[in-house]
Amino acid sequence: MDARDRQHWTADRAAQQSRPALLPLQRAANGEMKMNEQATKLETAESDLKQLMADVSRAMEKAQEAVARLTSTVGAATAGTESTTKSR
Repeated sequence: MDARDRQHWTADRAAQQSRPALLPLQRAANGEMKMNEQATKLETAESDLKQLMADVSRAMEKAQEAVARLTSTVGAATAGTESTTKSR
């Protein structure tokens, strides 16, 4: 191996040795990006869940109001029927 070959071999080896040092940094950056992505997904899911819960609460309130209206209507109709029946 002459001096030129040794120089190339040394440069190649130095490049190979410096690459593993970059990998942990890349992994850390990728891991951080994945964590940020997961956090964003969780925040979105939490927001969606809160909206769904609010929608369900509104639907329950409307259902209760409808039941109250039906109950009062049925009660009034029953009272009217009873008074008609008694007067006969």
